[in-house]
Amino acid sequence: MRASLLLAAAMLVSCRTWDSNHLTVLSRSGQTLCAKHHVPLVSVRAYGAPVYRDRVILVNDNSLLYSGVALSNVPNPIPVDVSLRPTGILRRPMTISYCPLCEKEYRDFLRVPDERAAIKYVRDALPMWTPARGVATGPYQTSLSGDVWTVSCSTTEGYRIMVKIGKEEGRLLSYHAAK
Repeated sequence: MRASLLLAAAMLVSCRTWDSNHLTVLSRSGQTLCAKHHVPLVSVRAYGAPVYRDRVILVNDNSLLYSGVALSNVPNPIPVDVSLRPTGILRRPMTISYCPLCEKEYRDFLRVPDERAAIKYVRDALPMWTPARGVATGPYQTSLSGDVWTVSCSTTEGYRIMVKIGKEEGRLLSYHAAK
């Protein structure tokens, strides 16, 4: 009985709620905290896509192949469909809330810091963009020029591929396949 009362009290203290895009908890004082890190969310000015009466503009960056996986590990990063500076079609001012620790984890997850990470990126991401060309196999040739990794290898279907990846944000820059 006592254990169930403690459990009920703990659940009331840390009410977990979905706030449109965030997984949050409420502190004892009523402040909204990140459910993962238990730190207050930060509110900042951001810029989103314009809104038209009956139309929705979807913003997606297909070159960030690991983004979906990274987002499944952190509940409150800066949303991928906004920018902290006006750019392209993202010019409509808005206020967003995010967890600085989630944002750091998200960015770190996307980063391709070394040769091993570049090879893993190609091996894991290849099926996302080329399902008909098989699985990447070694030997892998890698090189780093500035902030761009180049990875070359073969696939199980007999293709030779060359992939260029941005080191800092894990962005797919180019992809070439030939038989």
